[in-house]
Amino acid sequence: MTSTARPPHPQRSRLGRLSRELWFQVIVGAVLGIAVGLFFPEVGTTFAPLNNWFIGLVEMIVVPVVFCVVVTGIASMDNLRGVPLPPLCRWADTGCSLEVSLHGCAAERRGSGPAGGLML
Repeated sequence: MTSTARPPHPQRSRLGRLSRELWFQVIVGAVLGIAVGLFFPEVGTTFAPLNNWFIGLVEMIVVPVVFCVVVTGIASMDNLRGVPLPPLCRWADTGCSLEVSLHGCAAERRGSGPAGGLML
């Protein structure tokens, strides 16, 4: 008769288990980035185009993600009679105004004038 029991997996070390967690990898990456920026600042200036490209990608993806989250949240509501319309409109108006003003500030940082650095 053959045994179907598998041998137990070897226990991983605590650091081995921790290194597979995303939050730990993010913290290690942030600490390494700060250390490289402090001790080797020329590396940061070398990678400046890559940094600007990444920030542009993040700014570009935030608006569609927020829009999809809001639309999905509203679409998944079963009963819209419980939602008071004026506060909802005020909330949406405030959110849109804040988003437009933040993008205007970001464009002014990048380019010359209020819309000089917008990439369409």
